[in-house]
Amino acid sequence: MMTDVRRPAGAPARPGAERPLSVRRGVLRRAGKWCAAVLAASAALTLGAGPVPATAAPRTGTPQPYWGTDRPQSPATLIKPGSSAPVTFGIKKTGNLPSRVDKLTLAVYSPELMRLADTKVTPVGTAPGGWSCRMFHGMTPMEHNGTHMICTSSYSGPPPAEEWHWKVNIAAPAELPAGTRSANGWAALRLHSPDRDRDTWWDSNSMSLEARTPAP
Repeated sequence: MMTDVRRPAGAPARPGAERPLSVRRGVLRRAGKWCAAVLAASAALTLGAGPVPATAAPRTGTPQPYWGTDRPQSPATLIKPGSSAPVTFGIKKTGNLPSRVDKLTLAVYSPELMRLADTKVTPVGTAPGGWSCRMFHGMTPMEHNGTHMICTSSYSGPPPAEEWHWKVNIAAPAELPAGTRSANGWAALRLHSPDRDRDTWWDSNSMSLEARTPAP
């Protein structure tokens, strides 16, 4: 029988953890919560006002309405305790995006009770690559086994025609029981446009990451 993993007692809450479970694990969890985590981890992003109405024209210096639909890996990756394996996550284009985007920023949080094995983000298909990542465990910089990382890419080009997918390596601790489902991992993507003010951005809805240890 699979064990459904939740945040351990006493562990710090992840962004959005105060929301109902269906939302925290859901397809369209809004990524606005990730801004605070990004700022705390890297001090590299600007936190702005809330999203403008979907009917409003994009304004300079403001975040735009959230875009995209979660495209998680299915079935979830099986990872043996004490080892690591790639987990795929992705997003389908929805909403209005600029014709060209650049200055991409990606926030990635590991599934609960598992860790990010390294700082690699591997593009799948036509998704942007060239990611440079900083990994953290809480506020402590890490090279391996962190809880989250903030990544940037020098990509400049069109937004996704259909979908973008990436892979990250997830590690399962050796002590994690067999038959454990580790959910609530997520990622979010921020886009800028070379044709607009640098403080105008497009944040994606969250992308789900999930893994399991093999059943006994």
